[in-house]
Amino acid sequence: MGKTHSKQQFFGKNKVLNIQVHGDAAVCAQGVVFESLCLGNTPNFSVDGTIHIITNNQIGYTTRPIDSRPSKYATDLFKAFDTPILHVNS
Repeated sequence: MGKTHSKQQFFGKNKVLNIQVHGDAAVCAQGVVFESLCLGNTPNFSVDGTIHIITNNQIGYTTRPIDSRPSKYATDLFKAFDTPILHVNS
């Protein structure tokens, strides 16, 4: 987000988009996702939207899914921020 913000200052907000890619276990385990959502509405840190691509790649295989989060989907974290969620099977 920091790199995107600096590029938006130089090129303009309409020309640079922030995209973050995560594994499903990292969404709940790493604080960077929650932090980016919290900073998203702050004027000095806002990048006017971020696309988070979350793959169910089973990287967090050391923990069973039932023990890693209290909900069915890793994307349920985004419901707290009233963001649109698209689930795609591929």
